[in-house]
Amino acid sequence: EVVGKAPGQEGNTPPMLGGKRQYEGDRYFEAGEYDYVFDVEIGEGSGYKKLPYRRGENPLLVAEKFCVRENIGKSAVDQVAGFIRQNTGQGTPLQQQYAQGGGGGAAPKAAPSAPAAPKAAAPTAPGGAKSKHFPIHDILTFQFQAAKVIDPLFKKLKELDAELPEGTEYKLDANDHIYFQEMIARFKNPNFLKQEFRRCEMHIIFEKFIRWEASKAFPVMDLWRIMALHPKSADLHKASDDGWQYIAHALFVMKQDINGPGCMLGCRYLSNLFVNPTNKSVMIRRCPQVLDALSDLAGSTNKNVRAGAATVLVNYAVSFRDSHKEGTLDDRLQLLSLGAEFLQNENDPESCYRLFAALGTLLLSPAEGFGESLLESAKALEVGAAVAKAASTCGADARVQEAARDLQGILK
Repeated sequence: EVVGKAPGQEGNTPPMLGGKRQYEGDRYFEAGEYDYVFDVEIGEGSGYKKLPYRRGENPLLVAEKFCVRENIGKSAVDQVAGFIRQNTGQGTPLQQQYAQGGGGGAAPKAAPSAPAAPKAAAPTAPGGAKSKHFPIHDILTFQFQAAKVIDPLFKKLKELDAELPEGTEYKLDANDHIYFQEMIARFKNPNFLKQEFRRCEMHIIFEKFIRWEASKAFPVMDLWRIMALHPKSADLHKASDDGWQYIAHALFVMKQDINGPGCMLGCRYLSNLFVNPTNKSVMIRRCPQVLDALSDLAGSTNKNVRAGAATVLVNYAVSFRDSHKEGTLDDRLQLLSLGAEFLQNENDPESCYRLFAALGTLLLSPAEGFGESLLESAKALEVGAAVAKAASTCGADARVQEAARDLQGILK
């Protein structure tokens, strides 16, 4: 059992001016000022260990780093995170981030196409193991077949707009309907990526449709998913706030029904945001918030939702592999932990394979200063056990079994 002391109790580091506390630093926590420095007892008679924490940090991620540092295993992570939340006056991450809203929505008539299977080289893993499955080098995307998708999609958008009461501020007006029809031709054009979208059209797509209630948002998420492939989408994320409102809205829609089409299409929108460098940079800067929100999707009963979430994880891993300047060690540890969490109950071979690809790519990252810490963390979080469990659950799929063996070789 892990037992902690709250701030102000005997044994905690005395506060500095302004209420801050000084921590000398270690391999996992930098030296400097913290809002809290807890004394945590690791079992009876084992003494107290310092746990520094700053307001705004992810309690679960801090708890994971602490447990890795103290080698006390994954089973204590939730207890330590709960202790942090209790003694810093926090609720759950998603309670803080999102308001309550509606959910639901019927399935779209035209399902978007799935991304291509991950492709990898055959690198040498730590310990000499080789894998032909990872690392993945390319971002995975959800493309679309205009001839099959666009007409049904815009028909549905038009129907839902017609249901809005007259006088609704974000209902399409006469001019909007003209722009709306002209947009259809742009989306159906074989050279879609070279089409010029006007400000009035972007206003409809992102400023009017964002105000629809969550239960009607699934075709909006599909439209955003397609638009994320277009270079024009980068304009939304060049503002000082990173255009966070659009990503946050997608996460909100996904939260309302983790088994519904809105959630599935929201995952695909997030995946496609990694295509454009500007959008990708925002996704990396906002990695903690995005991964916090995705954690709930591990419990989805919709395998397409879980496959979409796994694809987002693959794209984070690929982005982190590109450069050690992309993301932090904390981001990588959070990705590692979430991938292992998703594997715990995964029974779909495709989702399982994508999760293996994400973890393998992450662990084979050449970024200096991260590799050893990630491997140690993977062992402390019992990622190997999660991989073995998922592989056994997903049956005899040859690709899954081979990738599992490769990943276990990396973890040795």
